[in-house]
Amino acid sequence: MDPVRQAYRSDILVSVVIEVLASRGERTTTELGRVVNQIWRTRAITEPEVTDAVTKALSAKLVRRVADLGNVEKWQASPGAIEDSRKDAEWAQRVLAKLQSDVAERLSDLARPQTAQANKVPSTCKEP
Repeated sequence: MDPVRQAYRSDILVSVVIEVLASRGERTTTELGRVVNQIWRTRAITEPEVTDAVTKALSAKLVRRVADLGNVEKWQASPGAIEDSRKDAEWAQRVLAKLQSDVAERLSDLARPQTAQANKVPSTCKEP
């Protein structure tokens, strides 16, 4: 993969890792990899790539390290990342609702019987 495309993929992976942590709670790196692969319907995302994404998010203070009772390292989205995720989800829901409304309106328009005037072929389009 070319370097530019790899950089985009890496940035997208960071965003997905943050979204997973914000929406599904704390996870280990292995669990994050499994969830990302499920979301993307692939098995191509490796644990080192997820570790790299978590490291980048950690350095930006978008995630933080937590440990459960067994001292297993887990990751958690920061409060700011969770709030941003919530706002993004609300915005996306509004966009989807508007799209659904627009499509329903358009389908309704298409289902209406056409008037004779609307079906009339303009004189410039008539066959000779």
